[in-house]
Amino acid sequence: MKTNALFSNGFNITNQYDYSMAIQDLQNDGFISLDNIQKLSCTDLQYLCEEIKFWCIYGNQDARNLNLRPRAAIPFTVF
Repeated sequence: MKTNALFSNGFNITNQYDYSMAIQDLQNDGFISLDNIQKLSCTDLQYLCEEIKFWCIYGNQDARNLNLRPRAAIPFTVF
């Protein structure tokens, strides 16, 4: 099981790009590089896509409305 180690100031010390870092990039810069998207785990990528869809519909496209924590669990099916 992967754990994210964070300093008290919120910096990720595992060098693993994750969901919260992607949201912060969207809020700060307005975009995420393809290299960083590639670094996301499948679960984090799925949560990020769901958050972007939710934000486009309900967030009035204001980056401050992006949720820093993933919403409820999303069913994930592997074929």
